[in-house]
Amino acid sequence: MTGADVTSRSALAAITIPASTLSSDPLVALVATIAPPYQTKVTISKKKNDSLSLTVGPDTLTHRNAILRSLCGMGLHNALDSVGSSPLLFLGGHSASSFAGASPVSALAMAGI
Repeated sequence: MTGADVTSRSALAAITIPASTLSSDPLVALVATIAPPYQTKVTISKKKNDSLSLTVGPDTLTHRNAILRSLCGMGLHNALDSVGSSPLLFLGGHSASSFAGASPVSALAMAGI
């Protein structure tokens, strides 16, 4: 076996991002930029028919929020839900960081998810 026939199989996920989405969606662009290169293969497509997708093994995700949740976890959502991050709260102020100040109705709503 020579070094020429060794292929890397380290990428656990492959994300395909259309160039139009990359230029119009700053959050997807940020996540694609900071995605670990040994775990995520990022492909920027210039084809008109391609859509945003994330392939992990045999499964393919095509919805933007599901892709962001899969790549970032709840840490990103909690950061976007803090009062200092923006005037709009991503989870309505129900995240773990603001959960102590949430109403009982909010706690039940979050428990039902």
